[in-house]
Amino acid sequence: MPHPIALAVPLVVTAAWSGGRALLALEGEAAKDCCSAVYDGARGVGSACGIDGPALLPAALLLAALLIALGSSMTLSPRLARSRFAPVVLALLAAAWIPLAVVVLMRDLSPYHFGNAVRHCPWCLFAGRYHAVGYPLFGFLAAVVLDAGATLLASAVARRVPGLAAPAIARVRSGALRIALAVLAFLALAAAPAVLYRLQNGAWMG
Repeated sequence: MPHPIALAVPLVVTAAWSGGRALLALEGEAAKDCCSAVYDGARGVGSACGIDGPALLPAALLLAALLIALGSSMTLSPRLARSRFAPVVLALLAAAWIPLAVVVLMRDLSPYHFGNAVRHCPWCLFAGRYHAVGYPLFGFLAAVVLDAGATLLASAVARRVPGLAAPAIARVRSGALRIALAVLAFLALAAAPAVLYRLQNGAWMG
């Protein structure tokens, strides 16, 4: 009987292919009536988590710092990588950070990419006139999600299949490193226009 992971591969490939075609078909130059609806829906994420207003950005930065710290520690410490709980905590931090990162990107940082204090369109980040920055930004977020899941799976394999423990722990460490690097890259790319604006103008937009 085929392994369940082998059965899932065609579905994953098909989903990736369909998603890529859909993203390439986006007409980022045209106005999107759905943008305001998406933004209004995203604004409810912070409230649903009990975090809203000025606390949202610090909360997202704190979770990002914890992800980077734990991911780096797991990379440098084989003992921590073999821990039963570290990969679980890493995955939970990633699950908590991803939605906050998306909301902060849309609410606080996307206007700097557009040069417009009242524009928060997530789809427009994929437009050529804005350097198609949405592709790497959301790609980094996707990398965090995928590596968090792969790290959890590798940790379980290391505990249950002794013969594969060494390569599985190596996969845990490399996955933790990629998560830390993806979070760092996301923060740098998302915040760069805001920092540049602050340096040039001496104040934040709006």
